[in-house]
Amino acid sequence: MQLVLTNTEQFAILVITMQLNWNARYRISLETRNGHEYYYATRSYRQKIEKTSLQQSSMSRSKIKGSGKSKVVHEKKYLGTSQTILQKLFQSEKVEKISSKEYGLPMAIYQLAQDIGLMEIMDEALPYQVKGIKASEFILISTISKLQGSISKEKTGDYFSGTVLPGVMGISAKDLNSKSYWSIFEKIISEKDLKSKKREKQKALNDKLNIEDLEELIDDQKLETIEERVWKNLLQKYNLLLDILLCDGTNYFTYYQDHTRNSLGQKGKNKKGRHQLRQIALFLAVTGDGFPFLSQLACGQQHDATMFPTAMTKMIQRYHGVMKDAEKIKMAFDKGNNSKKNLQLIAKHEYVGSLSPSQQPHLADIALEAYTQKYKDFNVYEGEEAVFGQAHKIFMTYNSALYHKQRQSFFKQKDKAIFLLREMFEKHKNADTISEQLNQVLHENKILHSRAARYLSYEIESDQLKIIEDADSIEKKTKAFGKNIIFTNNLNANCQDTVGAYKEKQKVEDSFRTLKDHRIISMHPLWHWTDSKIRMDAFISVLAYLLIKLLQYLADQAGLKMSVASLITALEGIREVFLVYPDKTAEKRLEDQPPLQQQLLAAFGLPSSG
Repeated sequence: MQLVLTNTEQFAILVITMQLNWNARYRISLETRNGHEYYYATRSYRQKIEKTSLQQSSMSRSKIKGSGKSKVVHEKKYLGTSQTILQKLFQSEKVEKISSKEYGLPMAIYQLAQDIGLMEIMDEALPYQVKGIKASEFILISTISKLQGSISKEKTGDYFSGTVLPGVMGISAKDLNSKSYWSIFEKIISEKDLKSKKREKQKALNDKLNIEDLEELIDDQKLETIEERVWKNLLQKYNLLLDILLCDGTNYFTYYQDHTRNSLGQKGKNKKGRHQLRQIALFLAVTGDGFPFLSQLACGQQHDATMFPTAMTKMIQRYHGVMKDAEKIKMAFDKGNNSKKNLQLIAKHEYVGSLSPSQQPHLADIALEAYTQKYKDFNVYEGEEAVFGQAHKIFMTYNSALYHKQRQSFFKQKDKAIFLLREMFEKHKNADTISEQLNQVLHENKILHSRAARYLSYEIESDQLKIIEDADSIEKKTKAFGKNIIFTNNLNANCQDTVGAYKEKQKVEDSFRTLKDHRIISMHPLWHWTDSKIRMDAFISVLAYLLIKLLQYLADQAGLKMSVASLITALEGIREVFLVYPDKTAEKRLEDQPPLQQQLLAAFGLPSSG
């Protein structure tokens, strides 16, 4: 009979039919019984009849074409009424997702930690446990959670339970809290011992300490041993280069109260202008590819140049520890690290740095026609100069676009400072404190990187404000626009290598931005307030950065060029789901992934199915 079906019924029957063996060529038929309609899938086909042993024996002696028998088989599968077909399609075949856990990022870091021998190294250096959990496991879990932004130790268990790691590591999420972390960190660097040392030296718990005192008080040799041994493994396993080390310092502010008992958090000149807040200083050395090689904490009042000797001494020792055949290190650093003492410390090695125009003011008078060399968009002057009493090769760069940008910013900010002076005078000229208020304007406002007072002053005569511009200072400043002085102790250095090495220093700034990025590692705000735990947090933050940079490197080797942020986002999209099917069977597997995530799984040696 002819079938007359609604569009929905036709679609439902089509789907059910596709669930059958399509190659079997089923046909849909309708039967009516007692006024009710029922659908069937039917087919007819030939099936060979099994040969008996006698037939087999006979055929072995004489094989005759066309021999053998078959029979016609009629097959009929009941599909149901149109209503039950719709129910099967839209209800009974529904798969229930019981849970969804993060897989990509935690498993990529976990697998990498195994591959580079990190866990074994930490187990040997830190043979401690709390609640049956190893120190290495606490650190790895905290390292992974660091890459999810700022997560307190109290909430680490919540994050952990939302990943596949509890099953992989055999650790209960309820055992990961601030108390257990405090206990394990206390075994690694004891705050109790640190306080005792401070008392012996008659230091208050929040006293300022120079970097030498800090090194003596905080025993972090085990952490430094871990970092050095990891680097030895990395150089053996991967094609990483240590041809140059890029060095610089930074600081990051905290929300510690003045009475908070630690020495690391001190007030100083904050990079973000938050001078009223206590801050922590950090020195970092990275490779030419941006991998963190060494980090050094210091109290917040210390500037880059005062951290330099201790940090560079450690860096040189570590370098020779992992590169035993190398005699010299090539390094690059910013002008904030310059001092005669610092340059003498590294005189045996090759270094590239920069100078402030005020340190070599006569160089700004050199005519642009003398800038005869080129480095990308920069014209370059080459010469020799004495820097801190020693001969150095000088490369002075000039870029016209930078010149116009700096000139525009300078005069715009100068005009703003003049406007603020006039505005302040008009509002408060009859006040007894008018001079103090005008001086405050000159002190608080910047013209480029200097206080406005460097270029502007004022006089008050007959209730009139006269603003005085220092023409000589302004002229000297404008002559330096668009220029940068790069120097090296390698007198045979060429323009391309030296300027290129200094420009690579930007990778240290990139590292600082990543470490401070709230979406990635977020070294601040700090969830620790004691010196020992702050040191542990810094170790974990830098370790997290090293591991994510290694994943970025592996992705790049697989032809996937991604930023750290985009890599983390892509990995976060890889999740493991637990599914329950209508027949009550269950399955644990990865959600379907687009090609990018599949390529990342392959690059990191992870299975594409759960």
